[in-house]
Amino acid sequence: MKRILTVLLTVFLFAQPVYAKSIKKTMAGEILAEANKFTDLILKEDVERYVNKMHPKAVAMLGGKRRLLYISRKNSYLMKKKQFRVLKYDVSEPENIYKTREEVFTFLKTRIVIDSPKIEISKETYIIAARHKNADEWLFIDGAGINSFEGLAKIFSEFPKDVELPKNSRQVIHK
Repeated sequence: MKRILTVLLTVFLFAQPVYAKSIKKTMAGEILAEANKFTDLILKEDVERYVNKMHPKAVAMLGGKRRLLYISRKNSYLMKKKQFRVLKYDVSEPENIYKTREEVFTFLKTRIVIDSPKIEISKETYIIAARHKNADEWLFIDGAGINSFEGLAKIFSEFPKDVELPKNSRQVIHK
């Protein structure tokens, strides 16, 4: 009987890391797929669905859903008027997943290319994917305006202080 328990314990201990890795890889793929759906809403100019996929704390910080919809529609109109259009919105797979008592979240690096008759803008930034620990739906926050730990701590009160935020950069090419 001792021998069977020893074998079972050994199998369980060695199988555990493989299982954990496959969960992480599966979760990373799931997050990336949801993030691509989120960024596609920008390409399709689907403002309402884009706002609906945003994290509620970020929506509240930006003045609430109604105000955010108004600002988003206005910005979309101004971009069209000035002949700006989003050519690409690429998202990379998350590298690390962070868990707090309430939420699970990660950073996904992004690259957006915006074109107009006079200039082309290439911007590298990030989005944050988050979900409540008991929920299935991933919600998102555009990290372009978050450049410090303090900005992120307003949304995630338990955010680990030793985690470095991805860098934001912008390149403008005049035609």
